[in-house]
Amino acid sequence: MALLAGVLGGVFGIGGGILISPLLQVGIIPEVTSTTCSFTVLFSSTMSALQYLLLGIEHVQAALILAIICFVASLLGLLVAQRTIREYERASITVFSVSIVLCVSNVLMTSFGAIKVWEAY
Repeated sequence: MALLAGVLGGVFGIGGGILISPLLQVGIIPEVTSTTCSFTVLFSSTMSALQYLLLGIEHVQAALILAIICFVASLLGLLVAQRTIREYERASITVFSVSIVLCVSNVLMTSFGAIKVWEAY
């Protein structure tokens, strides 16, 4: 499953986490799914950053600023998710949050792609 997600992610230029997440929703507890997807995204983004550095395409200052922002935002998201799961005692909130993020990103990617095609036409 991970190999298929990696191949499709490489072909389409997207992270493996967005591909493997729906596949893991079948019969696996949400915490394991979320953790596996997070590790996949971490590995994919680290390899992409290393590839850019090896090719000499450097924007280290911007990358450091974005890394700090992403780190703080991920800690904040983790705290909010843990508090929500503890308060409502439902791990399914993780599934719904991943589903919402996937749906919103799908709509945004489609919309911006359509706008670029319309402008180019």
